[in-house]
Amino acid sequence: MKFIPIVIYSLSLSLLYMTSLQGSYLIGSDIHSEYYIAKRMMSGWDFNYPHLYAASLSTSIVAPWLSRMMHIDLVWIFKAVYPVMFAFVPVILWYAYRKMIGNWRASFAVLFFIIMPTFFLELPQIPKQMLAEVFLALIALAMVSDWKLKYRMLCIGVCLPLTIVLHWSVGLVSLAFLTCLVIVLLVTKPIKWELLKDRRLHLGILSVIVVVFIAGAGVWGNRIASGLPMKGFSVAIGIVSNVVTHEQTSDYTDGKVPWKMFKQPTQGEPVMRAATGGDFAEVTIWGKLFRVIQYITQLLVLSGSIYLLFRHNEYKFSTEFIICIGAAYGLLLCCAVIPSFSYLLNLTRFYHLTLFFLAPMFVLGVDAICREQRLTKV
Repeated sequence: MKFIPIVIYSLSLSLLYMTSLQGSYLIGSDIHSEYYIAKRMMSGWDFNYPHLYAASLSTSIVAPWLSRMMHIDLVWIFKAVYPVMFAFVPVILWYAYRKMIGNWRASFAVLFFIIMPTFFLELPQIPKQMLAEVFLALIALAMVSDWKLKYRMLCIGVCLPLTIVLHWSVGLVSLAFLTCLVIVLLVTKPIKWELLKDRRLHLGILSVIVVVFIAGAGVWGNRIASGLPMKGFSVAIGIVSNVVTHEQTSDYTDGKVPWKMFKQPTQGEPVMRAATGGDFAEVTIWGKLFRVIQYITQLLVLSGSIYLLFRHNEYKFSTEFIICIGAAYGLLLCCAVIPSFSYLLNLTRFYHLTLFFLAPMFVLGVDAICREQRLTKV
């Protein structure tokens, strides 16, 4: 079993390099803007530079520092070095999953995580998110590990701020998960439900971390890059509030967009239409086959979550991880029922981030169908 992490890392890096090493130029859209900002920051970080990517330390500090230290052009820092670090995410997740479902089940869960196209096609084009996700994976590991409590809390206390300074969006998603975690832990504290009995984190310390993080994120967002991160967050809140209140407008200012942009999930963003079956009749036979496969994986994830509710004694899920599974469904529900919510990040990246907690549900879904339990725990 000691070779499993090596195999996972090698497979992950190979898939990432299939995208990032195509040709000698940068692949993607965001990565070109990141390269531009990193190039401007080669002589030092200008934290007031009026561009959102200047607030990402993975772009404005880490990439230039690696380029100077390794004497490698920035192009190859993004194309070759960042994928080397990002490939550790599935390995970290494997160590987290194996605590709950065993070595082989964890291996299949991680395989499901990395074969989703976003992992190896889209993320190599967004270097700042690649680096931030390493620390989100460590947070997931801390939720289920057998480390001493002080080390688990220290890991979360260190990794959570790093997600926000490395990538604003991943930081906010991480904050959403942990805020939901604190609320649910508080509400369910007096409830003696066996499903939520295995608590691994200290609620008081976790609450302090989240509160301090919210305050720190506000200061960071207002002070860095001429306040663009917080302005962007305000626009996103404005868009969501306009959707909820059905407020219409004729311009794009202050987070308001024309109401005609807001459409139902089966009519809106192309990826959302594909996920909900809205375009099934319009695509080719190969497109239909791809969608059927995706629908099957979605059903397996959902089946695995339901199966966990009734068979949780067969596994070792921590209370915190189970709550984050519920939070992941909540995030996907927002993408599905709030028109254009998925445009705030895009649906594929939202789904990818939820798989940090939902990937094991895919394997449990297979367990639910194959009651013979062929995927024996090791």
